[in-house]
Amino acid sequence: MDKEAFTLRPGETILHSGRANVQRGIDHSAGDLVLTNQRLHFTPHVYKAKSNPVVEIPLQRITAVEHATTKAFGFIPLVANALLIHQDAGGTDGASGSGGTKGSGGADRPYRILLDKRKVWEDLIEKARAAL
Repeated sequence: MDKEAFTLRPGETILHSGRANVQRGIDHSAGDLVLTNQRLHFTPHVYKAKSNPVVEIPLQRITAVEHATTKAFGFIPLVANALLIHQDAGGTDGASGSGGTKGSGGADRPYRILLDKRKVWEDLIEKARAAL
């Protein structure tokens, strides 16, 4: 993981991390996913960084986490290895700082995150949300 792309904030601790892909329609962005006690943070690999921005979702903005399927061409179901991360409308897409959400999700468009051991991720995200 690029150390410049992710920096812990005061009082923040890493709870889990690993490789993941964020799927947006037919495009997949590979990178690193980090769950902290404050946020879920995805950093795309360098070669995709310009077309696919960093995704950062404060835990207090996550309203639901549900199982999902990887989709070919954005609509053909392939593999049940994804999570949909829903968030409230309080964030501003593309905003940084002030608890805003970076990236292009939003209340009407959940993030589809493809990863290994999705049940482990789901449980850890829910546990971190409950601890807020």
